[in-house]
Amino acid sequence: ETVSNVRKAWFLVDQARRELRLYTEKLTHLSQLNFTVSATAYESGQIPFSEAMDTMQLRLNTRLGEEKRKEQLGVSIARLNEAVGGSWPEK
Repeated sequence: ETVSNVRKAWFLVDQARRELRLYTEKLTHLSQLNFTVSATAYESGQIPFSEAMDTMQLRLNTRLGEEKRKEQLGVSIARLNEAVGGSWPEK
């Protein structure tokens, strides 16, 4: 049972790390670029205010998603530590 619990906990840590890496290396940057382009388009009158606000909301939601992934990683590491009965060494 212990081995199964450790495997499950390790899987969740690995998944949380991969998701956080996706947000920090790709999604957050892309949402910022999207917002920058949208703000420039709004300032030049090419898109309406509502569309510019949609991109701002997407940017904020992406940042929130990144912070949630950080939380999930912390929780999954704590569960892994609990499963192994001590502190798991971090990279």
